Amino acid sequence: MSSSIGDNTENDIIQAGITQNTWNIGNTQSPIISASKNLEFFYIPNLKFHLKQSDIQLIYDNEYVTSQIILKEEKGSYTIEITYQCDSYGGNLIPFRLEINIPECGGTYVGWRKLCGNPYTEREGFAIDMLAGNSKQTIVKNGKTINPSYFDEEINDYAFLIPENINSVALELYMNPDDIMDDDDGLAYVHAFRGIVQNAKKKHDLETDIIRARVDSDQNLVQTNVFGELNHSAVEIKNDINTTIELVFQCLQDGRSPVELDIVLPVFKDVSVLFVKVCSNSAGKSHLFKYFIIFLIIVVILKIFSTLSKASETNKKAEDKNIYFKNVLNKFFGNIEKFVISKFFKYSKEREFDSLKREQIYDQNEEFRDLKRVPEVSVYGTL
Repeated sequence: MSSSIGDNTENDIIQAGITQNTWNIGNTQSPIISASKNLEFFYIPNLKFHLKQSDIQLIYDNEYVTSQIILKEEKGSYTIEITYQCDSYGGNLIPFRLEINIPECGGTYVGWRKLCGNPYTEREGFAIDMLAGNSKQTIVKNGKTINPSYFDEEINDYAFLIPENINSVALELYMNPDDIMDDDDGLAYVHAFRGIVQNAKKKHDLETDIIRARVDSDQNLVQTNVFGELNHSAVEIKNDINTTIELVFQCLQDGRSPVELDIVLPVFKDVSVLFVKVCSNSAGKSHLFKYFIIFLIIVVILKIFSTLSKASETNKKAEDKNIYFKNVLNKFFGNIEKFVISKFFKYSKEREFDSLKREQIYDQNEEFRDLKRVPEVSVYGTL
């Protein structure tokens, strides 16, 4: 079995009932049919068995494809004609599988891929805002760069100028539904080699995959790094799901360096943004001095914190000692107080007892003195 793919139509696809490795399902090196090709032919010469239309089947799983397959016979040889009908907004690489059932011999299959749509379509609604310092501006709208104000003679193109006092910029990537125009707004969507196609459903899905963000610059002049979610994995942005990346510039010497940022879209045209970064040693030294001052402040804060921690521990120990001595003194004076009070109470009792006893003795003495006292008697008489 051979096909019309490529220049050599005699290239066998199936030999002795075995499919060649290139045409196996799942092979990443399987043939790719270009977007401009709408017809495909497979040839089966001198087949000893009779094939019917029901013995062949074209399998694909994609909502944007409505292909047809026709079996033709001429003098014991067969031609399988495939018509591709793709309706895709952006480029889509769609896997196809042709299954052939040979009567009394079993089945075999052939796999390949077809490019549908135009992968160079600019994604409508895709936008990027740049935040540099205190300013914010839209630099990408509907998948293409807008409003670059600086013309660089070296690169002979317009770019966004990054001054020497700006060492990083933030880029917010999002989908803006207000920028997507309906077909009845007078805007026709033309796909490569196909003419006008209608696929508003895909256009308004507001789902766009981004594989990665890559950046290039003159490494001898400025090193540019990308930070953010796109630095680790692919992301999907929607109407309510955005992503933000940060470009950080590290100047190595004086001069101006072009910086190109590429946002890689798997289905649509990649978005390329040009910057020109201005570098100066004075700015770099000032930048380093600022970080040195911040480092010194951090060291001083840590030293103060360590000193306060040690002082706190010392005060705590001293406070614990003071509490201990205070408890000892309280206990000591408490015992003395108890001793004095008990002695005083005992002394008071004794004094009270002695006083009662003296009063009793005094009363007894008074009675005794009264008994001893003899009344005086006057005797008057005559002899």
